[in-house]
Amino acid sequence: MKIYAYLLVVILVVAGSHPIFAQEKDGIGTEVISVVKPYTPTISDAFKVKEVPVAEEEETSKKVPIQYTIFSFPVASTFVPAKGNAVQADKAAPEKLFENFARVGFGNYGTVLADLYLTHDFDSHNFINAALNHLSSAGGIKGLELPDSYLKSGFDVTYGSKKQTYSWDAKLGYQVQKQHWYGITMSPETPINWNIISKDHLAQAQTFQHIDIGGNLRLTDFMLKQVGIDYTRFWDAYNSSEIQFKVRPDLVFMQADKEIKTALILDHVNGSFVKNFDNSPLPSYSSTSIGVQPSFAMQQYDWSFSLGTALFYNTTTQATGSKFFFYPKVAASLKVVGDLMVFYAGIDGDLQQNTYRSFAQTNPFVSPTLLIAPTNKQFDLHAGLKGKLASYLSYDVKAALIQENNKALFRSNYLKVYAADNEIYTFGNSFDVVYDNIKTVQVSGGLQSDLSKDIAVGVQATVSKYVLSTQTYAWNLPQMELQANAEVTFLPKWSAGTALFFVGERKDSQGNQMIMPWNLVPVEYIQTLKSYVDANFHLNYKHNERWGAFLKLNNVLNQNYERWLNYPVQGFQVLAGASYKFDF
Repeated sequence: MKIYAYLLVVILVVAGSHPIFAQEKDGIGTEVISVVKPYTPTISDAFKVKEVPVAEEEETSKKVPIQYTIFSFPVASTFVPAKGNAVQADKAAPEKLFENFARVGFGNYGTVLADLYLTHDFDSHNFINAALNHLSSAGGIKGLELPDSYLKSGFDVTYGSKKQTYSWDAKLGYQVQKQHWYGITMSPETPINWNIISKDHLAQAQTFQHIDIGGNLRLTDFMLKQVGIDYTRFWDAYNSSEIQFKVRPDLVFMQADKEIKTALILDHVNGSFVKNFDNSPLPSYSSTSIGVQPSFAMQQYDWSFSLGTALFYNTTTQATGSKFFFYPKVAASLKVVGDLMVFYAGIDGDLQQNTYRSFAQTNPFVSPTLLIAPTNKQFDLHAGLKGKLASYLSYDVKAALIQENNKALFRSNYLKVYAADNEIYTFGNSFDVVYDNIKTVQVSGGLQSDLSKDIAVGVQATVSKYVLSTQTYAWNLPQMELQANAEVTFLPKWSAGTALFFVGERKDSQGNQMIMPWNLVPVEYIQTLKSYVDANFHLNYKHNERWGAFLKLNNVLNQNYERWLNYPVQGFQVLAGASYKFDF
């Protein structure tokens, strides 16, 4: 240790006497500074040197190796594995499809049904379709003074061609409908002077006829996607006539990667009646609508939107003159819980052309003395939920607020009691069309269930409340409607179905002419049409791939309810027949 102390003293003395030079800087001279420090010896703290001892053993134990031995011996076995074969599901033979279909049926009330549907492909591009339909009845409703037979027959022929970039078709159709005004009332409020009118005169029928000519052109590689043209001529047995001409081109534009669909609309109606209900001259009517309807769709996350609008210019001789009409057309939907719950809402509007033909198809007992004018459906604001309650059960619930200006309502014409030269439709047995501004609050809901591929059931209910501007009631509009249907295939060759309809009470007005001091004044009586249930059932039997039979039971509850005032329907109806499928 002393030797180490001496060496340390020598090192400190040499270091202390060694000259130290400062580093040269800009603008500072170089100088030598000598530092002399006297030596002051000290004693450092002692510390222990940590050493790891090394064990020195003469012998080290070695690991004993372990050896494993398996004693095996052969075992006799009689198992022989067999080759596996895939199990195939039984496949039902595909049903042969035929191009043509015919059926004929007969029932009580002298009912005759006949339908024929034909189609033929000339080659891979050109085809022709044809349909012939007939339904008639000899009538026989109890308690009627006049005949109630009816007839409805017609045919349609369509020829078309389908190519890779375009397709077109042209159609021609004709239909005739014959109906009696048998709704003569025998109530004390509306008496008939049978001394000046004969029942044979009243037994004459009204006949409606119309011809349809039209066509469609569809393109795939052009901005113009489709053009539809339709011309209809309609006339009756009282020299009333009407034509309607419609053209609708559909275009598609691309704007900022968005597909904008635009429909152009031209709808022209022109017609005339011989005279008014009071025998005064009735001028001809005309209504022309020109419109454009652009729209585009977009999707964002779980939202889907359809944004559009409609602009119409209409000129008419019967109501508003010439005006512009603007309608929003917006729809949106949100997947709240996937496909299980989808919220949807929208607002829509339209300018609806009313025609004599459309009125006669809805109510064949209208008189040929109508005022024809378009309906301005300002908006239909609605929202609802739809989705699935289970994999086999779907639902749809909706609430709507609808504003319709100049909405058409059917109301009974009054009875001309004392006129000897009255027409057939002036005995309280025909209907007029009146217009009003109506706001409708409507709630509807439906369920549809496909329990299996052989069972399907559905139900739909609608409740409506009407707020009117001038009319006393919403004539012949029910506040509640219910529909239910079911289809069941219970055997390979047997299937059946049912359809149930419930219609709530409706209001109508029945009036007659009363003699006042100087003139005849119609007096109005409010009538209530009772609610009714119409239950129908059908049964089908498939004898083979070509032949079949059917049975239809209509109005099973045998209710002679009134669909229109003083017009009871046929009671329990049975119709049976056969069908045949074939190819040429």
